[in-house]
Amino acid sequence: MIDLKKLYYYPSAPKGGYTNPYSENYKLGMADYYHVLDDKNKPSGMKSLWFLWYSFKADVFIVNWLDSVCFLRFSFLQFLFAELALFVIVIRGKRIVWMLHNIHPHEGDNWMSKKINASLLKQSKAIIVHSHLAEEYARSLHAESVYYRCHPIDMSRVTERIAKTHYPNYDIFIWGTIFPYKGVREFLSSEVVKSSDFSVLVIGICHDRTLADQIAELCNDRVHYENRKIEFSELAQRISCCKYVLFPYIGDCVSSSGALIDTICMNGNAVGPNVGAFRDLSDFGVCHTYNDYNELALLLKDYSEIDFEKRDAFICTNGWKQFCNFVHQIVEK
Repeated sequence: MIDLKKLYYYPSAPKGGYTNPYSENYKLGMADYYHVLDDKNKPSGMKSLWFLWYSFKADVFIVNWLDSVCFLRFSFLQFLFAELALFVIVIRGKRIVWMLHNIHPHEGDNWMSKKINASLLKQSKAIIVHSHLAEEYARSLHAESVYYRCHPIDMSRVTERIAKTHYPNYDIFIWGTIFPYKGVREFLSSEVVKSSDFSVLVIGICHDRTLADQIAELCNDRVHYENRKIEFSELAQRISCCKYVLFPYIGDCVSSSGALIDTICMNGNAVGPNVGAFRDLSDFGVCHTYNDYNELALLLKDYSEIDFEKRDAFICTNGWKQFCNFVHQIVEK
């Protein structure tokens, strides 16, 4: 029996479990090449403490969103544990793959998050990004081993084109967990909505009560908001009943979007800002983009669908199997 190298994927599953399938799919895919530690996804406590624990055990480390620990409870202690873990990994001569998802954390930046990212920049064998924007950012920091690969596709979520269901039809559908950077409040309060007759449906849980109330106040007979998580069985049907699935993201931290990939898998006619993965996938022909609200208004009025042949070709070449094989090859160079 082959003695496989040990791999640790950070972060371990939080107390409520992973909120999206990205981490679970990554672990499952890498199990073809390594002995994946913490593969049962048991709920864990302090993220950075678990990272420190496994820093003594694994040979390969896949690191995601490590800088975000600087905005959690006991942030300074979490920062110290994270830095110590990185030090241990380097002293042991093990390999780090840094998954650079965002230009900076959605919470913002502070000296601790900058220090962690500086350590990752220096110590990682490879940096993998899901957008050319993140690739450009990493190279601007003089990173050497930077690799672009599109956000991988969960093939179990790929659906055939389905007929419209009993759900009401909407012009614009917005879905996913709602955070300030997703720009939902800004879009609903814009002239794009106010000066048009577009019908808009928003479904997504919002833990920020103030933001949720602000969005609710913008609702009327054309604009509806449901503060809840949407299940994927319903999501595919909702997507079939709308003209566009909109991602009105704002700010400069967004690089890639798993929700965008899921929307494409479900035959959604996706629209997003002309940045990051939205721009990349527009080049593939599977997403529409806009530079400002004026362009967005024109795009929404002049309906056009994505090219479904390009969509099918895109899906066939960007599955988790291909992605994890790509990561394995980079690690073992």
